[in-house]
Amino acid sequence: MIQTHYIEELLRKYNMEDCKISLTPMQSNIKLEPATQAEDDEFKSLNLDYRSAIGSLNYLSQCTRPDIAYAVGHLSHFLEKTSSQHWTSFKRILIYLKGTKNLGITYHQTGENEIIGYSDSSWAEDLERGLGGHVFTFAQGIISWKSKKLGGVSSSLTEAEYRAYLSAFHEGKLLSLLQSEITNRTRKKITIYSDNQGAISRAKNPIYHSRTKHIDVHYNSIKDVIENSEIEIKYLRTEDLLADCLTKALDRNKQNKFISLMGMVALTDHKAILAKKICQFNQQRSHLESRGRVEQSITECDVDHWKMNKSIVKRTKELQNTKGNLVSFDSGKGKSCKRTNTPLPNRENKRRKRHTIIYSKYLINYYKIRLQKRILYYK
Repeated sequence: MIQTHYIEELLRKYNMEDCKISLTPMQSNIKLEPATQAEDDEFKSLNLDYRSAIGSLNYLSQCTRPDIAYAVGHLSHFLEKTSSQHWTSFKRILIYLKGTKNLGITYHQTGENEIIGYSDSSWAEDLERGLGGHVFTFAQGIISWKSKKLGGVSSSLTEAEYRAYLSAFHEGKLLSLLQSEITNRTRKKITIYSDNQGAISRAKNPIYHSRTKHIDVHYNSIKDVIENSEIEIKYLRTEDLLADCLTKALDRNKQNKFISLMGMVALTDHKAILAKKICQFNQQRSHLESRGRVEQSITECDVDHWKMNKSIVKRTKELQNTKGNLVSFDSGKGKSCKRTNTPLPNRENKRRKRHTIIYSKYLINYYKIRLQKRILYYK
């Protein structure tokens, strides 16, 4: 899943097309505070729509870019009191997106696919409120994520962890139910990883303590879920905990590591162009259909051959090495050519010299038929 076209529109909207790139969406040591009244008045005089800008990034972070979720969520805390420093941080995210606009979430089927969860929290004494984040992956790709302030005031890191557990448990139960409905199989126990061993042992063996009696409601909810064997909590060190990227700003090395763990891959140029063209085509088609201007839609949107199958790429390179003419041909000729359903013939046991001629004819006929079908007729 990728939104290259949307990112390019944002860069064009805020005149950031020619800017340099950044390797992280936010500085790891930055500390942002609400603007003073004087700073807020000065920023309002610039007529910059900060709320709309953050909303545009929030849509992107909720759809396909979990790597900017923390940065966008942190900047959204300053919608009422905004300064130029917050606007600079917003532009840094755009600079980061420019360098990673081809980054998308990928999924791979590998045997028994299971839903795996990660939960983490951070607690700041100055804010007295914890920040929680959870991530769920499936088929080696991220499918659900959230980064937000935890409800209520957290007086300790343990309390913040429990509040984060509760949010992750609710999401895990929902995903487990959804998976069982789709696959028509019994619900499986979901494993959620955390880096707080004290909170894990307290959740598995809840013992009454006077210092934690004010959060017994959270204890009881977590206890019921664990006893019903719906969710299991396991320990994982912080360096490998995927939810850690949703609770704090990371440096370049950690950012790249967690991007890889989330199943996000930078698509190559031709694949990114393909995704952009498909997005533009779908938008144009929806627009025309809404106005009733399309009598006959595309009869066959064969996207498979656009994806540059590995076998076709390999064969094309072989033909180029033998100097086979695959592209240049007279469009006026070959109108009565034979229809071919595949770009390559089935027989593979011919000599290389004959391959050049045979595959050239097949490629010409195949793509001419496909191009003829991709015509929009208007009233």
